[in-house]
Amino acid sequence: MLSASRSQTSSLQAHRLKAQYAAEAGLVWAMQRLWRDQAYCGNPDPPAMNGYSVDMTVSNCGAGNTHTLSAKVNY
Repeated sequence: MLSASRSQTSSLQAHRLKAQYAAEAGLVWAMQRLWRDQAYCGNPDPPAMNGYSVDMTVSNCGAGNTHTLSAKVNY
């Protein structure tokens, strides 16, 4: 039982780490998108990262060069 519990914990930690990397990659993708097009407002979302879909939010669209980016990954 202890072994099964540790295996499940390791699996969850691996999913969390992959989701974190996917979210970070989504933020980099959005920043590159903003460099090319300052009118980018989070649509479209970045492509799937590590098999996880990343939901990008870009706040302050149209407020000059100030944008706030956030990424959310559900796993």
